[in-house]
Amino acid sequence: MLRSIGKVLLYVCCMSAMFAVAYAADAEAPTISVQGDSEIDFGAYPAKLRKEVAFIIRNTGGGVLKIGRIRKTCGCAGAQIDRTEIPSGEHATLKAVIIEDSIYGPYRKNVYVESNDPARRFLTLTLSGNAMPLVSVMPSDTLYAGILQSGIEWGQEFLLDASEEGVVFSDPVVQSDVVHSLCMEKKNPKLFRVKISIIPSGENDAFSCKIIIPIAEPEGWKPLEINIRGRVKQGNR
Repeated sequence: MLRSIGKVLLYVCCMSAMFAVAYAADAEAPTISVQGDSEIDFGAYPAKLRKEVAFIIRNTGGGVLKIGRIRKTCGCAGAQIDRTEIPSGEHATLKAVIIEDSIYGPYRKNVYVESNDPARRFLTLTLSGNAMPLVSVMPSDTLYAGILQSGIEWGQEFLLDASEEGVVFSDPVVQSDVVHSLCMEKKNPKLFRVKISIIPSGENDAFSCKIIIPIAEPEGWKPLEINIRGRVKQGNR
């Protein structure tokens, strides 16, 4: 019986020691957290504007919090932190941006902050909003024309729908490796029509065409770009 009691006491001592070690390790481990909201909604805004926000990253644990890689889900976003080692009780500032004229329409993009927090390897920060373009291109600003017969004229019409009146365009410029013609007209104060015709050449199996339309007014907007590509069918092949 004494032997059994000894075994029990030894087991209790071992378990107590293990819990003590685990508690000490937890107390010394860093803990990553964000002060305030981890998600920022910029709302609706002109896409030409740059949107920025500063997140406060805190270490509410015991050891030194070490920041690793900062990963983004979109090239439209950027992120930088002012320090990569944060002692217990201190903080760092992470600045995140949505780059101007890099995305259009509603969006929701994540930034992942990697750290040595054993319980939370990645902290997720979210940027959302609605970047409103000055002009929308319909049916799209990128078009695949398909397979066209060489020497046969092909045409396409685009509509430019402005979000406000008073938009003024400069003369369009076409960059293309095929014969082309283009006309542009104003249908009403906010709607414009662009019509392009091209004649694919039998010299190439593929073609590309870029229409660049500068915006004269209002100032500060980058030119519109419409990209067309396709393949060319040679003769009766």
